[in-house]
Amino acid sequence: MTKIKLIHGFTQNNDCLLPFADLLQVVADAQVEIVEAPHHGNSPLKGGTLEQVGAEVGHLFRDDDCVFVGYSLGGRILLEALASGSLHRGDVIVFGAAIDEGSIEGRKARIAADLKLSQRVATIADPQEFREFLRTWLAAPLFNEISEDQAQLEARLSNTPQEIAKVLVELSTGLQVGLMDRLKQFLNPPKAAKNRLGYIYGSKDVKFKAVATSLKEEIDRVSVVEVAPCGHFTIGERPYESARAIVEVLRGWGYDY
Repeated sequence: MTKIKLIHGFTQNNDCLLPFADLLQVVADAQVEIVEAPHHGNSPLKGGTLEQVGAEVGHLFRDDDCVFVGYSLGGRILLEALASGSLHRGDVIVFGAAIDEGSIEGRKARIAADLKLSQRVATIADPQEFREFLRTWLAAPLFNEISEDQAQLEARLSNTPQEIAKVLVELSTGLQVGLMDRLKQFLNPPKAAKNRLGYIYGSKDVKFKAVATSLKEEIDRVSVVEVAPCGHFTIGERPYESARAIVEVLRGWGYDY
């Protein structure tokens, strides 16, 4: 039976992922363990820079022979762990994970925006105000107008604003530099690590569809799957299709399906 460790996205937690994890266990005939991201729920990860968190993932699960699956923020953590060589074993599948923020100016702008937002979130003391922040965050065009049920607001409220604010500062995508180059060096010849990479994205998610295209052009051994019709929140909008996409990647790698 395939073992899968599943890491969620920004503002999610164990309760948010349980429905998808239960579905994935059935669809993929897998043993699925949820790993909460830093500063979310009861995460075993201490936090810090993306490099530190990636290294911690590699150390924490160094003896585990499994497939690592990450959505958005969780995917970024796994990409860093993969590119740095921290994952001594295990294939990696990510959903809609950012690679690089682009130009220096773009990274500076993203860091400044995340810092400003984190300062506001850190001052939230009222649950209703936190709910409104989450509702606004999930109303962004990136999320393709997901429903209230798909947004899982009540489950996300078990996180705390002050911890969520730390994520915006420590793990801003603006601080993510050179990841594509490091992935190329690690996965392409002559090094050609044994780890394999799968990238899954929503058909309406223009930004991450472009990331998938870049990965296919730059990396020899990457499996790319599109989930349709949906935006960025693949595992929430189309959970069954997302689970099937994971199985498609694993089957392509020779897993017994």
